[in-house]
Amino acid sequence: MLGLLFFLVNCLVQLTATVTLPTGALVDISIDSTVGVYLEEFPIGTHRDSLVNDLLSRPSSFWVARAKYQLKMMQYRLTYRTFYHGGNKGPLPLLPDNQQTITFRSLVSRRTINGHDLVAVDYTMTGTMLTDLASLIASESKLNSNQGVWLEHFILPIDPEQLLQHIGSACHDEAEYPLHSLDAETTEFFYDQECKMERKTYNGVGPCELCHCVPPYPTKDCADALLDIGRVATDLVFTRAAWDATRAAQVRALNSWTVSEGGADLVPLLTGRFKLIYRYFAAGSCERLECISADGWRRLALFSNQDLNIGEKALDIGEITLDNSDSGAPLPLALHNQMIWDPCHQHYHFEYFNNYQLTPGGAGVGVKQGFCIQNVIRQMNSELSPISNAFASCTHQGISPGWTDIYNIGIPCQWFDITGISSGTSTLTSHVNFKNILCEGTPVLNSSGQPIWDPTNPPLQSSLGGNVDQVRCTVTPNAFNNDETSASLVTPGVGLGAITSPCARVGHQFGESKDCEFILSANERPCTPGQSATLSCSIPGNAPKPPQVVRICETSLALHAGTACVYTERLASAIVEDSSTITFTCPSARDSTEPGGWFSIYTSPLVPGDNTVNVQCTLV
Repeated sequence: MLGLLFFLVNCLVQLTATVTLPTGALVDISIDSTVGVYLEEFPIGTHRDSLVNDLLSRPSSFWVARAKYQLKMMQYRLTYRTFYHGGNKGPLPLLPDNQQTITFRSLVSRRTINGHDLVAVDYTMTGTMLTDLASLIASESKLNSNQGVWLEHFILPIDPEQLLQHIGSACHDEAEYPLHSLDAETTEFFYDQECKMERKTYNGVGPCELCHCVPPYPTKDCADALLDIGRVATDLVFTRAAWDATRAAQVRALNSWTVSEGGADLVPLLTGRFKLIYRYFAAGSCERLECISADGWRRLALFSNQDLNIGEKALDIGEITLDNSDSGAPLPLALHNQMIWDPCHQHYHFEYFNNYQLTPGGAGVGVKQGFCIQNVIRQMNSELSPISNAFASCTHQGISPGWTDIYNIGIPCQWFDITGISSGTSTLTSHVNFKNILCEGTPVLNSSGQPIWDPTNPPLQSSLGGNVDQVRCTVTPNAFNNDETSASLVTPGVGLGAITSPCARVGHQFGESKDCEFILSANERPCTPGQSATLSCSIPGNAPKPPQVVRICETSLALHAGTACVYTERLASAIVEDSSTITFTCPSARDSTEPGGWFSIYTSPLVPGDNTVNVQCTLV
């Protein structure tokens, strides 16, 4: 024990030898909740009971991971808390995963919640927030003194997985995101219990400020929609703790970063997770014009990229409008051509933010056109990482120390077009601030306290032809040496994609609506375009017949590929145990190269652990 204490104190000495820590504060955090698996995608009887038995036998690590994923549904509200409390409160960000302790308050059991069948367990999460005192007081006045308490109320889905498939976008806030950013794999970044049914629809002018920006629009408020699958109402409890230097050192030691002394310092992070999909692009669409090399069906590798500020100071990029209202008197970012208004996407683009390269081959984003660089997740639990959020809105962009900006799977153009790659392994490289025009350090100010702008050297031009300038900067030592990272992308064969790959959270997706663990059973099947078609599907033979999920997807005739469709884009699906019929509308013509009239079939075992068996389907 004394050895551990010596190690922690030594870490503190090493840190403070180069970086001065501000006055710190400790806050104890706890929440009681219930997490589970929604069973009602499985027919009542033997197969649902088999899943129940499987879940009851799973190790505690399964339930810890599921609980931590449920807790991620709180991060949107906690980060942008200012906008929920009338502007008089700031963020109380979610703790990093490795600093959340999960303990169980019950046995895992089958139970009925809100009238629904689930396997669930009750748990408590505890942890400690470490931050600077000034930002804590600015964020929550109730925590100004020791033993001060604040309760943040939450309504959470008992089952946090496949939320988009289960209740649509009812609980997802799309405001200020590019249209069509919501993806089933990243719903935690959109979850907002306050979302209501829209009384109006987005008019297409400027950024959308509504919860729901694209159809199909929800028919229920979030809180009511959650009753359709089971919900839990609970409070996240914050309690100000007395300052304890030894305890603070223990918390600080859990961080996996080294502070860069002298100013801001960006580091790109790739998760290594790629989501391969097929998507159709009509001529003239924004994505077709800016991010895709050809019309029609394209095969895309979607990925998430994070940019973490490991410096001891903020990267303060500056102010910009959401609606181009400054066009007559441009703000500095627009005046100096670092940000360019995009009339198609209806927001500004930062054209020299990230550079992506895929080797070998792959067309697409190349240069990532950032639209909103802001604090999204606080990765570092330390006095050097303030919880107050100076960059919570797209109108003032930047990244605070210890925070990351994230461009998630789902955001338009956050992909590579890999249509020309049949299969093989490639390397994706992410290079943040690849032209070194962002100030990874400390800006040099004039006598009025304003940044000094210089021409870029060598000179850069915006896509509109204007000369790009940059803020004069005292660069953090070695700040430009850690601006690259890479990850391997394995491209499977034609017609395969995310739904034929392992699940994003292995072992946690179930039933007909999962978007993983399928196989391609039939790649090109004909039908009559635009007409109703019915398949008779059966599992032949007398051997045991584990039930299979059958999903029908559109086929691209130009690519000779099934489009590996996700659940929300399927033509139809059904569970086949012995025999079943599936009716769907045969795809209509899209253009001269896609005349319609073709579909593909994908299958997967319904019950985890069951074998994949042959399903034979014929048109009737």
